[in-house]
Formats: sequence, C-alpha cells, structure tokens
Amino acid sequence: MVCCCAFGAASARAAIYWGSGSGLGAANVDGSNLIDSYPYEISNAPPEGSIVAVAVNDTQLFWGDLSNEAIGTMALSGTPDGRVLFNEPKVRVDEALVPNVERPWGVAVDASHLYWASTAGAIGRSNLDGSAADRSFIAGLTSPCGLAVDGSHLYWGELETGAVARARLDGTEVEPEFITGAGDPCGVAVDAAHLYWANTAGSIGRAGIDGSDPEPAFVSSAGSPCGIAVDAGHVYWANFIEPGTFVSRADLDGSGAAPLVGEQFYAAMCGLALDSRVFQPRPVVTPPSSPIRFGPIERRKRGRLLVLPVYVAGQGGLTLSSPPGIGWQLDKGAPPPPWLGGTFRWTLKLWPGRGRVGKRIRRQLVDRRRAPVSLGFDWQEEGHTPVASKRRVAFAPPLRSQK
Repeated sequence: MVCCCAFGAASARAAIYWGSGSGLGAANVDGSNLIDSYPYEISNAPPEGSIVAVAVNDTQLFWGDLSNEAIGTMALSGTPDGRVLFNEPKVRVDEALVPNVERPWGVAVDASHLYWASTAGAIGRSNLDGSAADRSFIAGLTSPCGLAVDGSHLYWGELETGAVARARLDGTEVEPEFITGAGDPCGVAVDAAHLYWANTAGSIGRAGIDGSDPEPAFVSSAGSPCGIAVDAGHVYWANFIEPGTFVSRADLDGSGAAPLVGEQFYAAMCGLALDSRVFQPRPVVTPPSSPIRFGPIERRKRGRLLVLPVYVAGQGGLTLSSPPGIGWQLDKGAPPPPWLGGTFRWTLKLWPGRGRVGKRIRRQLVDRRRAPVSLGFDWQEEGHTPVASKRRVAFAPPLRSQK
C-alpha cells in the first residue's frame, strides 16, 4: 500500500499519486491539477480493480492491483524543468509487469529493483523490467502491508502482529519486530532521519531511523490511514474508509494535520507515492485561424490609394506587418447575415505613407506609372492561433471605370 521511497536525505517533491478501488489518481502536492482515474488517464485499470500500492521512480509509475493479482506499470513523461504530462499506460493490467502476485499490498522501488509486499506472507523482488521475479524473496512473514526502501533496508508493516519490520536489501537479517506497538500498520515511509507508519486504527506513528524513540500517535487524528509518504516538508497519508477525504498531510513535527485532496466518489484509498515532477494539464490544442482572402483591388486618387476587400471567417485582429512605413487603415464591416455563412467583409485602404517607402512609391508612379509592393499580413481569429499571409499589389493609375 504504500510506498514512499526516500533515498538518502529527504528531498522536496512536487507531485503525489494514490490508489483506490476505482483506479489511480494524482495531483500536485499543493492539491492542484487533480487528475483522477476517470476516464482512466493514468491507468486503464477497470473500475472493479483495486489499486492498493503505488511507487514511482524517474521514468515509471508502479502499482499493486489487488483484483488482478499483479504489479502494473506505466511510463511517465517529463521535461527538463520538471513538468510531466500523462502518457497512456505502457503495460496493460492484463499484460502485467509482474503477474501472479497474491494480495500485493505494498510496492517500493530503488535504483536496481522493484519490491512488493504480499499479505499472503512474503516480500517479492524483481528487476525494474519485471524480469527475474522472486515472489518469495523474503518468506515466512505473517501479513506484510505497505513497503518502503532506503539505501540499506526494506521496511514494512505487519498487520497481524502490530509491528514494523525491516530487513537488509539482500533479504537477510530480517527483524519482524523492529518496532512494536503499532496499530494495524499498513503503510511505511522513510526519510534520512525517521521511519513513519500508518496505523489504520487512526494515527500516524514515527520513530528514529534506527527504531529509537517510537511515537505510535505522532499524528493522533489521522482518520483511517492506509498508505503514507514523506518529503522535506510534510508527511502525507491516504484514508481507507473516511469518505470525501482521501489524501491528508501534516507538518514534519506532526502539527497542522489537514485534508489535501478529497472527492466523494473515492473509496478505499490505499497506497501513496511522491514524485519530483510537477503535473501540468494537458495542453489545449488551439486551432489555427481560418485563411483570409482578398477581393479585387480598387485604385483611387491617381493610383495613390488602394482599396482592398478582405474576407475573414470571424472576428479577430488583422495587422499589416510589411512593408514598414506604408500607410494603411482597416474598416471592419458589420457582421454578415446568417445566410452568408459567417464571412466578414472588411475594407483595407493603403497609401504610400510619408517616409522613404512613400517617396519611393511616388517616384515610381511618376517614372514608371507602377509601384509594386509586397504586403505581409498577420491575422488572428478570436480563440485561434495567428496565421501569416502575403499578397503582392501595385500602386498604379486607376482604370477609367475606377475613380
């Protein structure tokens, strides 16, 4: 059920994952950007699946699926600034990373191995890709529930005996009663100085990393904690029974306990893990602006004024980006009648301007009776990304039919 894994000193982390009877969920540790398992953005675990353990490393999210008796995984994406967006699960539940895991109520991961706690009485271990699975890596246990790992030991709760146990990373020196007096512990977390456990009877316990100075009620009013994690500033836990509050946290001195994230449709929350990434909402794909089109040019004032109809698909902004210095004015027409299909007819007026560009255009009109100009337009329809357009026009004396 839990697995918060702190390697060495506690480090600031930014996102939190949890399991429940309806799949997986996640949010930033301040409660923002809640991402739940509807419609299974994190996991394609079916609604009847029960995710009761969660662990994370730099590239993957791992979970224990009670209903399917498996360890599942998915890839996590990330960027150099620490942001992450969800990908589709890399491994389906029915194609589990590690299948045939009986009652996987704990998952932990370090740089080399994936570990899981089976309440059937064993700790299992495999490589990170699921290979070389040893389902009885540490056997002969009573009811291990929750799992954590640091640089030297594995830690877990023993539900039936009310103890927190530990063993060396190679599976030796098992201490089934490393800390006694816990209340149905199901969830363990570790940082550089302390070991924490979730007493499902209603509190969070803490002791020194060597088992000294145990405090069974370090946080006394914790609901029904099942799953626990810790970072540089807080200890977090999931509530197994209490409706409407499935992730809470307290300061590292045990004060300030308060709900963090809650939803009424979650139930049987168990399993918690922290990550260094920050969740960002999926980017909204904004469609590009519709193309603009132009009508025939009308020439006035001996060719020194061009009138150009502009047809656009909706309201927005049109800017003449080139050439610099040319004079222009845009007159926006009234919205079209519905039967015209929403096309707006605007009028763009162009004249030489007063700078060097204008002088060149006037000189060419006198000398050649024609002054070609390449125009660049930037058009952005409301609610759309901008588009660029180009058109070549020429200042020239008007035809007799034009003014």
